[in-house]
Amino acid sequence: MSFVQPPYWAYERGGLRGWPQHVGLSVITPPVGEPLTLDEAKAHVKVDGPESDAELTRWISAARLDVEVYTSRACLTQNVDVTLSRFPWARRAIEIPIAPLQRVTGIDYLNASGDIIDLDPTLYAFDAPQGPYAAPGRVMLAYGQYAWPYPPAMEVLNGVTIHCVVGYGDTGVAVPAALTAAMLLLIANWWLNREAGAIIRGSADVLPYGVDRLLQPFRQETLA
Repeated sequence: MSFVQPPYWAYERGGLRGWPQHVGLSVITPPVGEPLTLDEAKAHVKVDGPESDAELTRWISAARLDVEVYTSRACLTQNVDVTLSRFPWARRAIEIPIAPLQRVTGIDYLNASGDIIDLDPTLYAFDAPQGPYAAPGRVMLAYGQYAWPYPPAMEVLNGVTIHCVVGYGDTGVAVPAALTAAMLLLIANWWLNREAGAIIRGSADVLPYGVDRLLQPFRQETLA
């Protein structure tokens, strides 16, 4: 399992618990295909023959991953696991750190005996905002439920796992145009500057000119 983005530290606000909680995000089933086709990439860099097909295919995947990490968004449908050391207190919601959330397929946790227990799906609900700039999805206790399970043995790394389906859709048509445009700019930049350390705009920028402007509205900061 590989990380879509590095795990981050999140705090619960208020109450007696103020220490940080480690939240992990792992890809379980990667997307089928890519948002861009090889023909689209070749047309953008003005290449006709098959000599660079393998190279451009790698760059298409690299561009998608770069965009996903930078924005904390999944371009195409994929299955991910969100892991926490424990459930939040009381009725606090759990924020899914990658958008857009399509659905939550299950939640499991370690009980006091160290067994993996599937949480009854009637005990929780999820909110899955949609659209190009969709906010992070949330998981919360269902109406009438007042506390998450909290067995003593659960206070461990990856004690809680939330199984999610995320992404804009199954094909590149569903991906916002600004994201695919940013991918094409990244590919073109790598095509022209094949060595690391190229200077852009007179300084060593992380992203080439135009890419940051396209991606900035999609970036999000998430807290558990």
